[in-house]
Amino acid sequence: MKLLQPSMTPAQRLDWLDMAKGIGMLLVVYGHSYGPDNYYVYLFHMPLFFILSGYLFNSQQKFGTFLLKKFTGLYIPFAGWNFIVMLIRLIAAQQSGLLTEKLLDGRLNVMRLMFLTVGKDGEYMGATWFLGSLFVISIVYKLIDMAIPEIKSKQKILLIIFGLVALYGFSNTLPYGQSRTLILGFFFALGRYLKIREETFERLTSIVMALLVTVLFWVLSNFTRANMGTNEYENAPVFVLCAILGSFIVICISMCLERSNFSLIELLRKPLRYLGKNTLDILLWQFVAFRFCVAFQLNLQGIPITEVFAQESRYYTQDGWWIFYFAAGMILPLIWGWFLRKGPWGWLLKKLRLV
Repeated sequence: MKLLQPSMTPAQRLDWLDMAKGIGMLLVVYGHSYGPDNYYVYLFHMPLFFILSGYLFNSQQKFGTFLLKKFTGLYIPFAGWNFIVMLIRLIAAQQSGLLTEKLLDGRLNVMRLMFLTVGKDGEYMGATWFLGSLFVISIVYKLIDMAIPEIKSKQKILLIIFGLVALYGFSNTLPYGQSRTLILGFFFALGRYLKIREETFERLTSIVMALLVTVLFWVLSNFTRANMGTNEYENAPVFVLCAILGSFIVICISMCLERSNFSLIELLRKPLRYLGKNTLDILLWQFVAFRFCVAFQLNLQGIPITEVFAQESRYYTQDGWWIFYFAAGMILPLIWGWFLRKGPWGWLLKKLRLV
């Protein structure tokens, strides 16, 4: 059965993509929880999401409609929640007598950078940089896509352009982690390239292929390490290859899950689809959930829970505690996201496009 048939509904066609996003979000929280060997995850978890985003790119959509959709779906949640959290922290500092002129100037500067998508509240909204970067990349890609005429080699040209931009990002460490944005643009373009060749790509997806690629990924991963935030790579070309291979594994597994006829597989498909449809909640609130873990650990040590604010950038995940952080980082954001959509506040937040 073909993955994309005219008779299939859009929801059915995108089941595999929702599952891929769900798997990807599990990997993101696992990486942030410092689970064992989490460096494997850092080789591909962000490129995966940009490939999936590029796969969904709609070249037929008018620019005004496209811009509005990205502004409400990416920029507003990013800027809105960062602004709210920063404001709350400023008020809390003022109420506790800790607000100095230097602290105020620093926070206001971070706020200005955030509105430009190059800053964020790193303690509570650290993972939201993804939304700002994706917003910028989506708009830039759309503009270049519109500028290039509809020729046969158009997608190859776009891939080359963003590949050259990524090469510049690898070679130059820009402030505020913007090299990462330049590099991830290439994976967005790659996702779009795969979409154009989806039938060929689908024929490559099988459990056997996933296993073979997993072995290749494991072998190559021994030759590189990566920190996209600081733009540090032991072997950049191998990193790119590992990012592609790791992303392929997740996509391949998701497509195979969608095609499977075993009824028991639905027990796996359903929660993964649910996670995939609620990635924004997990992305926004996972670090906030980690603060609850810190508070719980402080309480066990007899330390006042209020100290969680003094230790807000640190958390202890050794000795199996990463499991606690991982579970909290997945479950609490989903509960909080559900709560935010309920009642009159939910109506208001929806109108403001914050949820």
